[in-house]
Amino acid sequence: MKPIILFLTLILCIVTAGPISAQKQTGELTRLDSLQQTVNRLEQEKEAALAKMQEAERILQNQKALLVLAGVLFILLIVMAIPFYLNYKKVQMFSDALKQKNGIIQKNAASLDQLNRAISRQNQKLEEDNKLKDKLLSVISHDLRHPLVNTKSILDLINLKLVSPQETEELLEQLENQYVRSLSLLDNLLFWIRGQMKGLKIERSDINMFRVITSLIEEQRVSLQAKQIQMINRIDTQLVWKAEKEMLKIIFRNLLTNAIKFTPTGGEIIISSVTDEHYAYILIKDTGIGMTPDILQKINSRQYISSKGTSNEKGSGFGLMLVKDLIIKNDAELLIDSEPGRGTTMAVKFLHAQPVKENA
Repeated sequence: MKPIILFLTLILCIVTAGPISAQKQTGELTRLDSLQQTVNRLEQEKEAALAKMQEAERILQNQKALLVLAGVLFILLIVMAIPFYLNYKKVQMFSDALKQKNGIIQKNAASLDQLNRAISRQNQKLEEDNKLKDKLLSVISHDLRHPLVNTKSILDLINLKLVSPQETEELLEQLENQYVRSLSLLDNLLFWIRGQMKGLKIERSDINMFRVITSLIEEQRVSLQAKQIQMINRIDTQLVWKAEKEMLKIIFRNLLTNAIKFTPTGGEIIISSVTDEHYAYILIKDTGIGMTPDILQKINSRQYISSKGTSNEKGSGFGLMLVKDLIIKNDAELLIDSEPGRGTTMAVKFLHAQPVKENA
């Protein structure tokens, strides 16, 4: 259509122009040809632009379709997710409730376990208390009553003059030994009973240990002479322990009595002291029969041990148990080193105070 229009335009120009020269006609033809090329080029560009517009429209339509599809899918996902979310919240709520119940159950179980342990400890304590009561009854009925009965018999023999002066002297010495042992046992019992009282306060004071041990050795004079045992006090004369005085006497009276009991005739017992920057140690070393590991284990577990000494001396086993209790009450520690046949060393470890001039 467009070439026809151009052709008619050319004819019209020729007719209108009239006769023209050949050269001028050639120029017009050239110009028309150039114009035709320009028109063709513009037509091609227009077609290309139209094609691009159509492609862009197609892409836009595709994108719209994709957006619509994506929107539909998103809505579907939301619709599908709502039940899952609601179920998740329900499950989470049930899970939280279950966790809370489990926590309560575990707490109750822990409380029940603690209660069971407390009941077990209480039962064990009651059992130990019952054993202790039986032991105390045995001590009172035998270890205290028997010496009194024996004392009455000896006094009857002496009063009726049924024994010689030499035998009388020996019997009186025996009475003195019984008196010392009975008094020591009675002190032990009284202090143990006192220690069981609730609210008992320990009144501490500075105690010169050399003087305390010296007085206790004098108390044991008869027993030492009877077994010909040499007891030597090598404690530092300035060593001081801030503690309850009567408790210290009970502690070391029992330890000295125990050393004498298990030291054979002609043996030796040395009481010495060692100090460092903070602690002091009072050592009671004997040349006695020593102790087996089994005996040491029983002592450390606070079991009662009743055994006869090297001269068949009797004992209740109550004293050493009391010693351990009183040592703990005075913030100290009992250390034992012993081997059968090689003697025993009892060491009492405590925080020492500064020396004092006056004897507590």
